[in-house]
Amino acid sequence: MRRGNGRGEPETRKGQQGLPARLRNPPGGRNARVMLLALFLDRTGSGLWAASSVLYLTFVTQLSAQQIGVLLGVAGAAGIAGSPLAGRLAGRFPVRPLLIGCHLLRLVTLVLVLLCSGFEALLPVIAVTYLGDRAAKMLEMLFATRTAGERRAAYQALSRSVANGGYALGAGIAAIGLAVGTSDAYRALILGNALSFVIAAALVWRTSEPRDKPIEVARSDGSAAGAPAGKQPPVRRATPWRDRGYLTFVLLDIPMNLDDSILNVGLPLWLVNRTSAPHALAPAFLIINTGTVVVLQISVSARAEGPRRATRAVLLYGAIPDLAWESRPSGRAGNAS
Repeated sequence: MRRGNGRGEPETRKGQQGLPARLRNPPGGRNARVMLLALFLDRTGSGLWAASSVLYLTFVTQLSAQQIGVLLGVAGAAGIAGSPLAGRLAGRFPVRPLLIGCHLLRLVTLVLVLLCSGFEALLPVIAVTYLGDRAAKMLEMLFATRTAGERRAAYQALSRSVANGGYALGAGIAAIGLAVGTSDAYRALILGNALSFVIAAALVWRTSEPRDKPIEVARSDGSAAGAPAGKQPPVRRATPWRDRGYLTFVLLDIPMNLDDSILNVGLPLWLVNRTSAPHALAPAFLIINTGTVVVLQISVSARAEGPRRATRAVLLYGAIPDLAWESRPSGRAGNAS
């Protein structure tokens, strides 16, 4: 017998639904379904870009490895500004048109990438592309929070699975273009990424602007954040720049996020400059990586609910590469050919 939880949901099946069932009925209803589809297509385009951008810059625009490193490094730094900029704008304007604007901004910059051939021209264009990409991700998170309310964590777990699935699909499509290996094939992959932004923007247009859903938060003194203003003392506005624990966590987490740069930039450059491996091998690594994430995302996340379990999971995540390194003969990486 299935028991209700007071909100019309069966308790025995709430945490046991598979991914397809959760996608059909995500937290947030229709808005969430449309946004997840837009997210899937957006990340499919991102997979195309991640698998082909370094090779496009190498063989079509004829940039050196040093120039590509500087270009993507500056673009990454510009992308850091995208998140706080999007957050500030979302505090003044509706999220939905801002997100559509980010998709269209990236559409324009990718078309410019195809028209530019020199390092100096590509530098600002790709920097703005990365800024729009990070801004879009921040706006998608805000949309999830406002749409799903207290169930935003469940929505975000779904969105990560959908995003990684799209990323893997994009890398798989890119492998076909890279196997062809012509300049036109590389350009077609960039156009495919641009097309994903057009469709994603059209899908976001079909959603309705989400409203803020108040979430009751317990304070250290036992009072609730949603209590009447006259019954609680004034609280100074929180800022992450004064939270030493948070800043320490961010600094420690930075090295564990270098794998994306290695996978998307370092590995392709190494393959094309130091080996005779086929170019289609670069997206193969992306497919394996993201495919594994899609398979394990829901089950692993379910075991890391709550601050304590999440902390243990992060510690394990950081220790696994070290254990793998130490398990090699003599604790050394060996000679690379």
